[in-house]
Amino acid sequence: IFVGSYPLECQPELPTLTERWTNHLFDQIWSVREDAARALGMALQAYPSLQHVILELLNTNIGCARKQPPQTRAEMLRSHNDANAHTNSQLYSCGSLAPKLR
Repeated sequence: IFVGSYPLECQPELPTLTERWTNHLFDQIWSVREDAARALGMALQAYPSLQHVILELLNTNIGCARKQPPQTRAEMLRSHNDANAHTNSQLYSCGSLAPKLR
């Protein structure tokens, strides 16, 4: 939203922002990936010149999505709520790449 509201002010940082958003598309946390995709969509509206960058990214990486097993929303929620799937796994502090101390 910020980039769409302040395109001139964000223009000098666009390469850095674009790099970060594209890197976040591959994050392990689905909401980070989702937010990055939305940010790129909003940036594309503000900067139509990004179209070639985004198309190249899609053409290069869309095949990765096909390698993932299909999952319904119900299956995803069941997985998120499965205590056994999350027991004894590494914890991370929100917003930090450092492991959380127990």
